[in-house]
Amino acid sequence: NPTKDCNVTGLIFKSSIVKKTNIEFDVNLTHAEDSLFFLQTLLNAKDIIVIHDIVYKYNYVNNSSVRSVNENQFDSYLPTIYEIYKIDGFSKNVYDEIYAFVLNQVLIVLVNNIYSVNNDKSIFSLLKYEKKILNEQIVQESLNNISFKYCDKKRKLLFHLMQKHRYYLLGLICRQKSRMNKRKG
Repeated sequence: NPTKDCNVTGLIFKSSIVKKTNIEFDVNLTHAEDSLFFLQTLLNAKDIIVIHDIVYKYNYVNNSSVRSVNENQFDSYLPTIYEIYKIDGFSKNVYDEIYAFVLNQVLIVLVNNIYSVNNDKSIFSLLKYEKKILNEQIVQESLNNISFKYCDKKRKLLFHLMQKHRYYLLGLICRQKSRMNKRKG
């Protein structure tokens, strides 16, 4: 799950890698900038150690900027996504994860913004925004190139709905996920 794993929460980076490569957070990016930092650092690391113990707790905040209703929210992710696409040197399976990352960002926006339970726009308006996002060139490229080998069943279903232009069904699922998230928060 690249959206969950491709960030800097609960991670420790060796300072020598960051200093040697001059990797910094891009202050011009507003969304998913930690994912770009993570991937740039990952590319320069010789070793990665994974600890399976719970050492970090994430607090889900319903009214955060990422979860506020804004139909143009995906536009805030695009600069970072394009920067991630520029990174060269990954293996094929990492590129598959990058395609999944792009599509996961789409799902985040659909669940937390477009189909948010707080969004009271008409279904026709919501479908229009969903179609706009799914027809972005970078989203289409990800849909055309993704390998489902690394996707769990739930994401595989959602990505297939995107590929098959099943906008209404995808929207219904995203609204239900938004309801579930609201109950969690």
